[in-house]
Order: sequence, then structure tokens, then C-alpha cells
Amino acid sequence: MSKCYILDEHNKPLNLTHNETLEKMTSILREGTVKDGIILNADKAYEYIEIDMEKEKLRILKDITFYYRNYIENQQMLEQIKNLKKENKTLKKDNLTKLYRADYAMKAVREYILLNNKNDISYSIVMADIDKFKNINDTYGHEFGNKVLEKIGSIILNNTRTKRKTVDVERRKDNLNRDITIRYGGEEILILFQNISLENTIKKVENIRQKINDTNIDGVNVTMSFGIYNVDSNKRFLELDETNIYKYTSKMVELADKALYYSKENGRNRTSYYDGETNTCIEVNNHIKK
Repeated sequence: MSKCYILDEHNKPLNLTHNETLEKMTSILREGTVKDGIILNADKAYEYIEIDMEKEKLRILKDITFYYRNYIENQQMLEQIKNLKKENKTLKKDNLTKLYRADYAMKAVREYILLNNKNDISYSIVMADIDKFKNINDTYGHEFGNKVLEKIGSIILNNTRTKRKTVDVERRKDNLNRDITIRYGGEEILILFQNISLENTIKKVENIRQKINDTNIDGVNVTMSFGIYNVDSNKRFLELDETNIYKYTSKMVELADKALYYSKENGRNRTSYYDGETNTCIEVNNHIKK
């Protein structure tokens, strides 16, 4: 036969009558709290009621059982939500590179671009691509190719301002001093550098490119090419809002991509930038000649 108790702060049963116990339990459960500590065997409650309780008490205890089961279900639901949040954190990042996934992070990129323009802050879009990655996969296998992606992701993360855990946009200027690194697709990487000039973007990108060039992965040297498009805070910005930000961001990515392919066409393992004034791509001078 099952029993219901209400415990005091020392975990000892309170000396209450049946009616007082039922009223207190009903009140606690209806409020959604378990302040006083409740022991209730819900599965056996009906058996207990049928043997010992009158019809009115039966109704009250059925009510208690209902609220208790609701409480348990809510706790289980909260646990499921917690687990989903954990899963969501992993879904936001690519498993190999640990960079953000494009389908998640490009929304944040667009919102940051709006904020940068609003605050007259310079920023750069950088596109990067592993040189001859298909040949790497064909020659050494996809497992080795995955190792290359992991290593390059690590180098990029260690040489960019990516300390914050999320890329959720907050209306604070300190968020405009960080970078967003994204696995854009396949072996292609996109980086948003914020609050930065073209000159400093080139320095940062060249530092990353050099570190990749100097890294030996299981006896194999891997290189990467880069393309930059910088928006200078000293130049007049296009008036941006929610209606044109998609088109504007796509255009910036396209221009950085042009600079990337200019680097590819001119020998790979180098950095170029798109010059908006001359509408041409220009290779930076301190590249490595192979």
C-alpha cells in the first residue's frame, strides 16, 4: 500500500492530518513547486485511494496525481530542451574544422555588416581555398583530406579574434572587434574581419597563409590561396537595410571570390584583394614563390 508524505526541512514527515496533507500537497503541486519535499508514488496512488479513501478524497488525490505526473513530464521536457541546446551548439559548427557552418553563420555576417555600416567601421570579407585539395584527396585519401581540414581550421581559429562562444548579434560595439570564421563549403573558408583596414587585413591573412605554408601534415606540405574585399570606413557607404543586405553581402562575397581566383590563376599560395576604385584584383607583394 503506497503512502504520501510531506517532509520538513530536515526530511522528517510533518505531523499532519490526512486532510491537511492533501490540501498542502494539492497547493504545492498546483503552484508548480516542491518547496517542502514531496514523496508520492503516483503509480500506486489509485490503489491506495481505492482501499482507504472516500470519494471526495479520491477526487483530490487523483488531482494530486495528475499534477505530479505533469511535474515529472515538465522536468523530462526541460531535460530534453537542455539536450537539444547542447546538440544545437554542435550543429552550429563544422565537425572537422570547428569553424561555423555557413547555413547558421551567414545570418550573423549580414547583421554584423549592417552594424559595421551603421557605425562607420571598416571591415573585410576574406575568401580562402585549399590549393589542389581534390588532388590531395585523390592522392592521399579522404581521411588525410579530413586531417588537412582539421589542421587548417585550427590554424585559422588560433590566428583570428574568435574567442566568443556564439555569433549571436548583440547591440554592443565590443562585438564589432571580433572575427567570424566559416566553412563556406568543401575546402572553401570565409572570414569576416571587423574594425580593420585593408592593410591590417592583408597582414592578418598573410600571417595565416604563411603558417599554413610552414605546416607539415604527415610529411605533406599544404598551401592555401586568399582573396580580400575591404569596405573602408572613410568611403561613403551604401545605405543598407533588411531589404538589400542579402544582395549586398552576396556581392561582397563575389568580389572577395574574384580576388581569390586571381590568386589561384597567378600561381596559388598567395593573397590578392579586389580594388573597388579600379575594379581590378591586385596581388600583395610578399607572397611565396614556389
